[in-house]
This record gives sequence, C-alpha cells and structure tokens, in this order.
Amino acid sequence: MITSPRNPRVKLIRMLAQRRRARHRERKLVLEGVRLIGDAFGAGFAPEFALYRAALPPDSGAMSLIRRLSEGGVECIPVSDEVYSLISQTEHGQGVVAVFRMVELPLPESPELVLIADRIADPGNLGALLRTALAAGVGAVLLAPGTVDHTAPKVLRAAMGAHFRLPIRTLRWP
Repeated sequence: MITSPRNPRVKLIRMLAQRRRARHRERKLVLEGVRLIGDAFGAGFAPEFALYRAALPPDSGAMSLIRRLSEGGVECIPVSDEVYSLISQTEHGQGVVAVFRMVELPLPESPELVLIADRIADPGNLGALLRTALAAGVGAVLLAPGTVDHTAPKVLRAAMGAHFRLPIRTLRWP
C-alpha cells in the first residue's frame, strides 16, 4: 500500500493532473472514476497502473473495476485515504484513479461530419461538446488555437470517454 505523498506514482499523477506541458511531454492522461476508467478499458485501452483507496467496500463498483483491471494485467495499488485525497481531482471521488497513455485515434479519410471547436475556454463545455459530437456521429474534432486543452482532467470527466472513441486534433495556425 502507498502511504507516502512522495511516492513516484503519486507525484506523477499530481503532475499530470496539474500541468498541461507534463501531460503532453509524457503523453499520459489521468482518469478518475469508475465509469470513465471502465469506459476507456472497455474501449480497449488499458491503464499503465491504477491507484485506489484501500478502504473501499469490497462490493463497490470501484472494487469490481479494480478486479477487472487486475484480471486484465493492470497493476492496481491500494493507497491510504491521505494519499487518495492528494490524487483525487473531485470533491467526492469514487476511489480509483488511473494513468493512461495519451490516445491519438486515426483521422478518417473522408469524414461526413467534422466539429471545429474555436476558442472554447471552459473545460466542462469542451467536454460536453466532445460527448455530444460522439453521440451525433461526428467523424473528427478539430480544436482551433485558443481552445482549452482537451487533456485537462475536467475536460476528460465531462467528455465521459469520448477521447477513446473520437479522433481529436489540436490545430496550430502559421
């Protein structure tokens, strides 16, 4: 069990959650919550590792997810409540946080529908746009300069797994 805030995995999660440059340099994302992690895993993406609250009830959805991840070969490590409070980005977390490699799905050759997000500043709004784009059958999402980072934890939570099913690219103007 991890009890130290100085543990390298704890430090990595905190750095990725707080710093855009770190996420893009490391090409890693932090996902939190049973549904979001389970959805990414169900889409065929396995986390590098998962940390979970040691005090979780054995019959909880989080422990069920931890068992699924473990059976899939993912290293799942319990953490103390103190450590979990440091790595959780939500007020009432579900008890599980995982680190995934950044996903870059291939762009379709001739998408019928493309969403271009231009200067969306609110992470929750961009996440909702991504979630809606997936539901509407959008083939790709292009993010214009000035749009919030699509790898930010709030965007990931609000998009509810769209990152793992929808090609997303950040544009740069010359």
